[in-house]
Amino acid sequence: RAVGDLDFFGMRYPEEVGGNEQDVVTYCLAVEELARGSLSVAAACTMQSLMGTYFLYRSGDPGILEEFFRPALAGERVGTICFTEPGAGSDLSAIATTAKRVGEEWVITGDKTWITSAPVADFFTVWAKTSEKELAPFLVPRETRGLTVGRSIGKMGVRASVTSDVFFEECRVPARFLLVDPGSGRKVLEEILEKIRLMTGALAVGAGQGALEAALSYAAERVQFGKPIQAFQAVKLRLADIRANSA
Repeated sequence: RAVGDLDFFGMRYPEEVGGNEQDVVTYCLAVEELARGSLSVAAACTMQSLMGTYFLYRSGDPGILEEFFRPALAGERVGTICFTEPGAGSDLSAIATTAKRVGEEWVITGDKTWITSAPVADFFTVWAKTSEKELAPFLVPRETRGLTVGRSIGKMGVRASVTSDVFFEECRVPARFLLVDPGSGRKVLEEILEKIRLMTGALAVGAGQGALEAALSYAAERVQFGKPIQAFQAVKLRLADIRANSA
C-alpha cells in the first residue's frame, strides 16, 4: 500500500485511468531503486505495476477499470499474471490451459506454476488457449469457484516475494472478462514480454548495486590483522569486479 501511495504502480499508465504516465527510462530507474533496497519488494511491485495490471488496462472495460485496475494502482488490491505452466514457459504453443465459450461465460481449465504474488493476489490474469492457434488473457477473481491457490513454493532467494501454483478447474467467468481478442493475443503478449525484459534488466542492476553497497559496508567494518579487510588487495579486486559487473 505504501508503494501505491508513491504512485509507482501507475507509472506506465495515463492519467485518465489513474496513472502518472512516465517514460520507460524513468520507470526502470524506479525499479532499480526498489531492487537496490529489496529484490523481493521490487519483484512483487513490478508484477503489480506491469504484468498484473497491463491487460486490464488494455481491455478498456469501464467496470474492470473501476473494480480491479484503479484499486490495484492504489495498492488496495493485488493482481498477478498466470502464464507459466509445468510444461510451458516462453514456448507459447505449449500452453495447455484452455478457455471455452459457453453461452455468456468462458470456462477455464488448466494448471499454472511459479506465479508471483499468487498466495496474496485478489485477481489473476490467466493466459489460455481459445483454439488450437489462438491465445487470450482472462480476468479471474480469486473468489471464482474452481480456482485453487497452492502452497507457497520454497525458494533459495527472493523469499518475501511469495510464489505458488494456481489451479483452474472449470472456472467460469463472464464473457466481458476476456481482456484481449484471441486473434491478437500473441501479438499483445509479445509487446508485454519486451517490457518485461527491460524491467528484468533494471531489477538485476538494482540488486547488484544493493549487493555492492552491502559488501562495501561489511568490508569497512570487518577487521582482520589490525585493519579493515577493505585494505587488502584481494578484497579490493573482488569489490572492483562487483562494481564493474553491476554498472
